[in-house]
Amino acid sequence: MAVVAYKQIEIYSGGGLVETRSSIEKYMVSSGFTVMTGEGGSARNTTIASGGSMVVRGGYVSSASVRYGGVMQLHHAASNVMLMGGILQVSSGGSAQKATVYQGGSAVVYAGGEMSGCSVRDGHVAASGGLVSEVSLLGGSVTVGSGGIARGVAQEAAETLVHVFSGGRLESLVNDGAETRLDSGAVAVDTVLNGYMVEDISGSVTSRVYAATMTLYDGAVHSGTLMIDAWSSLKASAGATIDFTVAKQTVGGAALINDWSRITDAGANYTITVKADQAAGTYALAGGAAKFDKTITVKTAESELGTITIGATLTVGNINYTLNKTDGNLSLTISEAASHPVISGKISIGNGEMIENAEVISGGYLYISSGGVANSTTVFSGGQMTIYSGGVANSTMVNSDGWMYISSGGVANSTTVNSGGQMWISSGGTANNTTMIWGGFMDISSGGVANSTTVNSGGMHI
Repeated sequence: MAVVAYKQIEIYSGGGLVETRSSIEKYMVSSGFTVMTGEGGSARNTTIASGGSMVVRGGYVSSASVRYGGVMQLHHAASNVMLMGGILQVSSGGSAQKATVYQGGSAVVYAGGEMSGCSVRDGHVAASGGLVSEVSLLGGSVTVGSGGIARGVAQEAAETLVHVFSGGRLESLVNDGAETRLDSGAVAVDTVLNGYMVEDISGSVTSRVYAATMTLYDGAVHSGTLMIDAWSSLKASAGATIDFTVAKQTVGGAALINDWSRITDAGANYTITVKADQAAGTYALAGGAAKFDKTITVKTAESELGTITIGATLTVGNINYTLNKTDGNLSLTISEAASHPVISGKISIGNGEMIENAEVISGGYLYISSGGVANSTTVFSGGQMTIYSGGVANSTMVNSDGWMYISSGGVANSTTVNSGGQMWISSGGTANNTTMIWGGFMDISSGGVANSTTVNSGGMHI
């Protein structure tokens, strides 16, 4: 079938049109209804007025204007759509490029739909399950709902708002003096917050500062890079999470957060995400961190590895993770663990994991849970080993002021408790073949078991 060309079509109240493989130069829909179907069809210079509706299921629409009360439903391709108070609905398979949304206009992008190169001028764009990218927000708002993604948003005016709801994702935002909000369950990745000052040349009006703000509510997450200038700030509510995404960083690169002091922390959680094969070296986490004193959870995309604090080292397998703070700069050093791992922070092993010849020093905690095995461990002063149900420790030496706790279901075999060392056996815990040296201490709670214990002169067994 040949493509039919029309120079001008107008549809008024009550009218209707279905065209297949049609090429239309000028198109006016007023209180009518039109459907374009069929590959090869096109409509140019289309105007949809109040009460008019166009459903694009095939072909191509360019240079369309949707006025107040008009609706365009897009299941295929369109470009250069102007929403002059009208509505654009982009459904699965639909793609809108270079749309402009004026006051009163709105565009909604559903799952499977895409919208790119959009300019919002006092209108509204909603990523309701679909993808919205390269948005210039000069007035109005952008919202991101569950399953939706807004990527490459530039908030270029102070009166604009970007609001991400639960399940929504915001990527590569540049906020210039405006407001951004993330609700519980929302995620933001790679953010720049820039403020600016407007000076009055005549001197009749006081200069005004427009600060960029971002709020992470309880359950919201920010990851990647976060650049905050001196005018601006981020508020992290209790229960929000800020992730140092080392997995995407290189050794010696710029800090993931340029100035942590610009974050108002009301009880946020902090995590560090690494790759399983992360390269050894030092990674810059944050500047302006002189007052940072938080506990950070180290994790991969699949699981948590443990927690660290300033100056502490987390050892997982043969890898050390050390959290440093120098001259107000926060960093993470990744190194290969020594043949005798030294534990000064917290480490947990379980589910088939094994650690050998470890040294638990002051401030170190070795937790052995179900399926975990620790062989030939030495617990020094200020160090602590805890064996939980299903965990096993073999050939452990507990030195002066070192502690071993055996919880219900935990087992310690062939332990030596030296002078000043302590072993505590809870109800249900078991210690086999223990040797108590002079000055060593063992406490057995009701229900605890100590089999084949040797108490040398001066050893204490309660």
